Amino acid sequence: MDEPGSLFPSTWTSSFESSARAEHRPHGSLVARPEYKDQASELLKEALRDSAPVFDKTTEEGMRFRIYSLGSLEVRTVQDLDGSEVVGTVFSIQSVKALGSAVPDQEKVVKATEYVERTSGAGRGYFVVLETENGHKVRMELLPSGKVAWQPNPDDLEDRNSLAKVINTGKCDTLVGDIKAYQTTMVKDTSPAAGKHHAKNLFALATGAPAPGPRPASAFCPPMLLSPHLHKQISFVAKKN
Repeated sequence: MDEPGSLFPSTWTSSFESSARAEHRPHGSLVARPEYKDQASELLKEALRDSAPVFDKTTEEGMRFRIYSLGSLEVRTVQDLDGSEVVGTVFSIQSVKALGSAVPDQEKVVKATEYVERTSGAGRGYFVVLETENGHKVRMELLPSGKVAWQPNPDDLEDRNSLAKVINTGKCDTLVGDIKAYQTTMVKDTSPAAGKHHAKNLFALATGAPAPGPRPASAFCPPMLLSPHLHKQISFVAKKN
């Protein structure tokens, strides 16, 4: 991208690239992602708190413009003088893909990564991304509806990864078809913890790690109350002046 765009003053065009430290930003075409602005602005604001802008300028009137780079997402914000920072536009930086959507069942999986992401409200979502020997990527998760999702080379993969956190990663030595067949046999569930268990079981199968078992019973014992006869009666004497 060679220009700051319509959201920013046109006089900043010539100095935009150097100010934005373009060498640290991913290259590719910009695709507008209004759904992130309209539906996930709260999630974006939390991610922006931990990020430094790659572009930060203020007009003579005090209007401040910033650009943040969050993985494959580029977030542009505006802030009035003495006002709050507002997400104005969100772009996805996408490179041209040479891979198709189909992944052969006989292709070898070489890596699995488990992610957790914040969903609407205070919820959490979990998903697993498989990487194959030929560069394909497959996202697997249990949807809130209880249906399982098998998504080869999804267009929004890097965008979701940018707003999620890696909680597990490991090498694999299994076939795509084996994991795909296993996922279809998993119990469909809509309970709050179902998505987490689904992702952890998929990750365990792909990497050979021990599958998560039931949570052990707590060994905590509440303290016993003292028997009434052990209580001593204490008399209080008024303090003399």
